[in-house]
This record gives sequence, C-alpha cells and structure tokens, in this order.
Amino acid sequence: PISPIHYEKWLATIFLSGAGVCISWLLLGRLLLSRVLRTSGKPDKWLRELYLSLPCRRRPQLLISRRAGRAFSFGLVRPVIVLPKDCCSTDKIDQLRAVLLHELAHTEQGDAWGRLLFNAAFPLLYFHPLYWVLRRRTFMAAELIADDRAAAQTSRASYTQELIALVRAGGKARLGHLGAMPVFESQTRFSRRMEMLMRRESCLPYRCTASRRAVYAVLFVLVVAVSGGLLGIKSIHARSVTDITEESTSDEVEAMSDGVADGGLSEDELGSPTDYRAAAEGGGKGVDAESGEASAGRTAPG
Repeated sequence: PISPIHYEKWLATIFLSGAGVCISWLLLGRLLLSRVLRTSGKPDKWLRELYLSLPCRRRPQLLISRRAGRAFSFGLVRPVIVLPKDCCSTDKIDQLRAVLLHELAHTEQGDAWGRLLFNAAFPLLYFHPLYWVLRRRTFMAAELIADDRAAAQTSRASYTQELIALVRAGGKARLGHLGAMPVFESQTRFSRRMEMLMRRESCLPYRCTASRRAVYAVLFVLVVAVSGGLLGIKSIHARSVTDITEESTSDEVEAMSDGVADGGLSEDELGSPTDYRAAAEGGGKGVDAESGEASAGRTAPG
C-alpha cells in the first residue's frame, strides 16, 4: 500500500528552514555592522563642531568608519550615526550638514524601533506578501519624513542640491546594514524621494493624532480577537469513564477477533462483547462465557 503524504510535516519543514535562513541573514547583518564599528573612530575637531552646531534634542554618538559605504544610523537606547571616511572632508561641509540633519531626523523619530519590529517579524512573516508591502511603504515613509524634517532646517532646494551632489560624488556606495537607517538605499528610490520633496507643497505630519491612534488600537484588538477565534486552540469536552471503557473493550474484542481469524482462538473461547463490557464495568471481575457465573477474572491456561 502507498503511504500517505504528510503535507503538514513538509510545510513545517519548509517554514522552519526559511525561518533559519532569515535568522542567519539577520545575524550576518549584525556581524557586518560590528565589523564596521570595530574600525570606526571619533570625528575630527572641525566635523565635531559642525555636528554640535546642528539642532537636536538628544544627540547620538558620531563615528567615522573606513569600511562604511554610506552614512547610516542605528541603535535604540544609545543611537549612533556613522559617516564614511571618504565623505568627511572640509570641501563637503554643506553636504555633510544635509546628511547629518537627515540622520538626526531618523533618531528623533525613533525609526530604529520600526526596524527592530520588522526584523523581529522577518523570520515569522517572510513568506507573506503583505509583510513586504508594509515594510517597503513604512521604510519609504520614514525616509520621506526624515527628508522633510532635515529640509526644514535649511531649505528644500539647498537640501536636495547637496544630497544630489553627494550622490554624484560617489557617496551612495554599497549595500547597507540590516537594522540601520541609511541615507541612500537605491538610485531609483532616492530620485523619487527628492522629486516628492520638491513637489510637496506642505510639510508632512510627524506624529499620529490621538483619534488615529485610538482607531489603530481598536483595529489591532479586533484583529487579535478574530485571529484567536479562528486559529486558536479549540476546546475539547472531557470523556466519561463509560466512553473510555467501551472504547478499550471494543479494541480488545477486535484484537481477539483477529486471533480467531488467524486460527489461534475459537469463538467459544473468545466470549461475547457483552461479557467483556460487563467485566470492565464490574471492576475487574469477569463473567464466564458458558456458565454466566462471576469469576475472579480469566486466566491463561497452564
């Protein structure tokens, strides 16, 4: 006979394998980030003075790295901004000001918490298309808000001009690190950001209103409740002693019937199902199949 295919086991294996790959990818990003930090150093005096002159409520640590391909920020409790060594020259002060304002906007917004949330959900929801749609839109919204807040410190035209000049000079560079907030993610997205910034007539809202947060909270509770009702553990009614006894008696009778079919026992030696049910309900006392008298239980012959 052909053995049945256990689709549940195959799906579970595929899911766990994919989750393992996602976790390995996140760990690799963390290792690359640690490698960049090991080769990082403090900024020069002129760059530090420029950094301290920028408005900021909570100033992150500023580091300069030779291995960093582009500017980025990371960190939850102690945020850090990393600048590539190639961009830190006195002839790029205006460009560095725009980059620092952009990264300070990310830290002010707390965008690292959003990255943490998506990275935590990555091994669980990597297969879901909505996860990638929401991730892409959330990261794009964070970049647009950071551009808007940074441009408000100077002007949109000046901010856009300096970033474009930095990109043309080779400041965009290599693949960013997971969990970090880079200024440049791709040429297409960067061009779209600058175009949207210049065409925008008003500033973007930086915070959700109280009514919108209340609506989101209600929707979240509803989603959790519906998911728990559809995917939760179903209740199972307790089984009575009679049901368990009848089931075990039926199994014993079926097993002994197989013995009759194989020629091991005769029907007279087997007895009736009623006898076994009565024996089970009688607390271990059997009933003799021929005389009907109660006995201490059947014993195997000699």
